[in-house]
Amino acid sequence: MMSVGTADSSYNMGQFYFYKAGSGSTSNRLSMGLHSVDDVFNILGTGNVGIGTTSPSVRFHVYNTSDAAIRIQSGGGSSAYLQLDDGSSNGYLIKNLSSSTGNGALA
Repeated sequence: MMSVGTADSSYNMGQFYFYKAGSGSTSNRLSMGLHSVDDVFNILGTGNVGIGTTSPSVRFHVYNTSDAAIRIQSGGGSSAYLQLDDGSSNGYLIKNLSSSTGNGALA
C-alpha cells in the first residue's frame, strides 16, 4: 500500500493499494481511496472499473447507496453527450438539443 497525505485520519490521507484475491485471479484489483473511505475507485483484473464498488460486474460500474448519477459537462465546447453503440451505426446518442442534432439521434 502507498499512502500520501497530512494525517492518518479520515479524509486526510490518500491510499493506493493492490488487493490479492488469489493467484492469477481476475478478482485481484488495484484500489484507490481515502483513509476510512476505502475502495472508492477499483480496477479488476478483468478490466472492469468500479466507483463505489469493489466488484464491478460490467466495464464501468457506478454504485451509491442512494441515487447514483453520472454527469458529463462541457467546459466550453459546443455540446456534451453520451453515445451508446455496437461499433457500427446502431445505437443511441443522448445529447443536448441544438439546431443540427436532436436527442436520440446518432451524429
